[in-house]
Amino acid sequence: MPFGPDEDPARPRGNAWAVDLEGVHAEELGEVWLGWAHLEGPGQVDGRLKLVPQTRMEIGPVAVDFPETSLRVGSRVLARKLGFRGRTVVAPYDPRAVKGGQILDALGADLTAQGEIAQLGALQALTGDARPRGTGGFALSAKVRRGVLMPGSHLHSSLHALGARSRTVAVGGEAELSVKVGAQRTDATLSLHRPELVVRAQPGAQLHGGLLELRASVALPALRRPVRDLRATVRVRALRGELAGFSPLLPDAVSILKGEVRVHGELSLHEGGTLHLTTRGLVLGLNQASVPARVTAEVRLKALGQTAFDLAESTLRLRTGEAPGLTDSRGWWLNLRLAQGQVQLGGDGPRGTMELRAQARDGEPLLSLLAANTAVPGLLTGLFKLPHLHLNGTATLRGGVFTLAPVRVAGGSTAVEAALQLAETLNGAVLVRAGPVNLGLWVREGEVSVASLAAQSWFDGELAKLTGPPQSARHARRPPAAARSK
Repeated sequence: MPFGPDEDPARPRGNAWAVDLEGVHAEELGEVWLGWAHLEGPGQVDGRLKLVPQTRMEIGPVAVDFPETSLRVGSRVLARKLGFRGRTVVAPYDPRAVKGGQILDALGADLTAQGEIAQLGALQALTGDARPRGTGGFALSAKVRRGVLMPGSHLHSSLHALGARSRTVAVGGEAELSVKVGAQRTDATLSLHRPELVVRAQPGAQLHGGLLELRASVALPALRRPVRDLRATVRVRALRGELAGFSPLLPDAVSILKGEVRVHGELSLHEGGTLHLTTRGLVLGLNQASVPARVTAEVRLKALGQTAFDLAESTLRLRTGEAPGLTDSRGWWLNLRLAQGQVQLGGDGPRGTMELRAQARDGEPLLSLLAANTAVPGLLTGLFKLPHLHLNGTATLRGGVFTLAPVRVAGGSTAVEAALQLAETLNGAVLVRAGPVNLGLWVREGEVSVASLAAQSWFDGELAKLTGPPQSARHARRPPAAARSK
């Protein structure tokens, strides 16, 4: 079998000595250490070793047979009833030139293994705060030539009570993993049955039920080289999310009292796809009032590469019912659309820019919320009417900071311009125009207060702090004529 390179390293010159051990046999091996892990149980090894010091190393063929062992990580058992056998060869190489994992390029092997996974918690020393858990079993058949997994290799594993938790999230479920190496590509499927996700920072918020399936395909994988030509698809069926207590943006003013969201759809990293979200039994907490609501959303993704996506034409629709204490909430509606939207995934988190377009029946519930939860007098908010509300805005996400600026809202004779930024708290400025009145509002650490009867220059200065210099008068986007100050 052609396990190694076509050409051997140059043979030594002079009178260099060599070691050539044939028929090496070791049996009744009770313990074998493999770095941070070790095997316990009977096994035997038969093989050959050839060494020319500082010039040439050749290992194999080596036959390995461990009928039933345990694999420990530290003092904890990771796998038991572990049996594996096979034959391996490391083709001739120069130990001076080949370092560390480079030796995998010379590896050839035929291996089979199967066993029980006793407890994934044994890996906690390697995973830091992840704290994994789970039990199950696996079966592996691998054929390796020159460090490349060959067609016919496969892995199957079932995991029960699977989970991991950290300071911020906890995940769990039942898992099935299948990997098959074909003639041209390697296909892998990971199915999570009844998956669970709990966000510790948002008590009561969790995802559960249904099926989450990840399918991936890559070109024939080498053990030491990066994955090439990755294609992946995520399929979601009947996934339910409990939303009670979830309030990521304005926890003091807006919250979710109860309800769930159902998700289904399919997304491909190389083509895109659509996710559909629908709420059931949703009740919002607004202005100390309980507001029944219904939200439907459609998330459309078009792949722009393996880590970039276009979200254009994604939509969200909100409808509310009658709520005592909140002005005219029955039948209120909001429709939001992303006219443009691109997101790039990176090591520092997602980043992107989106152009928002929205329409609403009016601004009455929002104005009631503003009057009840801020230092803005109700008399002033009563002057601002926003019938047939329209919104245009730009949103950016970079380094975990969400910026909404500029945003322009118009309805009737009232126009609003806003520049807001959300990091750990919400900050920014708002300029409201209602007939002859221009009202400036500060937003500081989520609290809204009156700045002054402000001018446009005041708002442009605040906008520049978030986005850069204000637009020139020639190119500035102005509110509709009916909404401008006279």
